[in-house]
Amino acid sequence: MATTAIIICVVVGVVALAAGAAGGYFIVNNVQKNKIGNTKLKADKLLEDAMQEAKAHKKEAILEAKEEIIRMKNEANSELNERRAEISKSENRIQQKEDSLDRREEMLEKRLQQSEDERRVIEQKQKEIEKTQAETLK
Repeated sequence: MATTAIIICVVVGVVALAAGAAGGYFIVNNVQKNKIGNTKLKADKLLEDAMQEAKAHKKEAILEAKEEIIRMKNEANSELNERRAEISKSENRIQQKEDSLDRREEMLEKRLQQSEDERRVIEQKQKEIEKTQAETLK
């Protein structure tokens, strides 16, 4: 019986050792799975945070680009208005010069017409004088 007891003790010891090893394996495996699961959750959270931050940066960049476009458009409109004002001033100056030249031309035509009229009158009078002189000499 002593040998049976020893064998039973050895068998019980081996079974206990196997059970302990199996239990330890499952505990360690479960702890590792939890660590992996926690690490995956942390990684997912980091990825989600990075995506949110990227979206925020993208929105900010789009907003800045839109503001820049508006600023450039306003600047271009301002420059266009300045150029239109300059063109309008130039057109006004040209129109004033044309009007002045038209008035001057009109005045010169009137003077020329008056000179022509005066010349005709003088020629007429000179012919009359010559006619009178020719009659008096006869």
